[in-house]
Amino acid sequence: MIIKKKRILNLEAYLNTIILGSKIVFSVSELQRFEEVLPRVGFTMTLETGELVLPAPIFGARSRFNASGSHLVHRNLPKEEVCHLVEWHWKQWAGGGQLEEKSDWRDRCRKRYPRTPIPAPSVELQIANNSQGKKIVISPALEYTLKNRSLLLHIINLFLEIFGECEILQENLEAIIKVPLKRLNWTILRTGRYPWNQLQQVVHGIIERAPLGNQTLINNRLATINQYEPSFVAIGQAGFSGYFVFGFPAKKLYVLESLACNNATYILDKDWENLSRLTKAEILDASLHKERVIHRRGWHTKVQKLLAP
Repeated sequence: MIIKKKRILNLEAYLNTIILGSKIVFSVSELQRFEEVLPRVGFTMTLETGELVLPAPIFGARSRFNASGSHLVHRNLPKEEVCHLVEWHWKQWAGGGQLEEKSDWRDRCRKRYPRTPIPAPSVELQIANNSQGKKIVISPALEYTLKNRSLLLHIINLFLEIFGECEILQENLEAIIKVPLKRLNWTILRTGRYPWNQLQQVVHGIIERAPLGNQTLINNRLATINQYEPSFVAIGQAGFSGYFVFGFPAKKLYVLESLACNNATYILDKDWENLSRLTKAEILDASLHKERVIHRRGWHTKVQKLLAP
């Protein structure tokens, strides 16, 4: 069955012929029709079988939610204070009738309604071969169960948002999903230490995507981590865009930083080979991090204690 809509709300209307407990995948075929879309998703131009990617959050609300999650705002509860770092500039008398420019990092706080985070589904899409040997894009195989209902609905709507259609497959699942996987979510820069002026040139285009008022703070955070001379830097691609990993394998520490303000720096102790195989949801899972350093006043001191020789 092929669904061609902007989105669907009723899952059962399209899966009513499928037996509960059956494994299904969602797909699109005839990939030449999507030659402009697929690189934007995060796939390479060659579309090698086994490429696996978290779709870039650029197609609409569904792809943004898939990569970054959301939150539930509790407007029935009293507002709470939230704070984030900002760069503060002022002038003060320096003697002799002269003014001296000063700057520092300060917390800017405001009141807002409490929020409960809704985790990102982090569904990855894969290039596979169908039973005729033709390349197709597929979702992970999932059982058609009541427990998976919301995730199945999400995946269909993710396909509809990106491709405008979604095909439901039941047969030949083994032939479709058993292929070597090659994740495309990270680009690792050439191994070795990068002075900040060199690394800044590499990440400049990424930082420019952040709001203008946050760019100085993001530059400062990345430069601060980089001054401790990581052995490598990995830059997130597609749905991981805006994430960076600084690797300190001798210390068994890997620092996960993002463009997002009002967030946190995650200090992970898994080795990079294992880390790079994880989904975004798994990497951000609270059980994986060794330390979580909130983007608040005192961030620089805590990072120094963790990374300084």
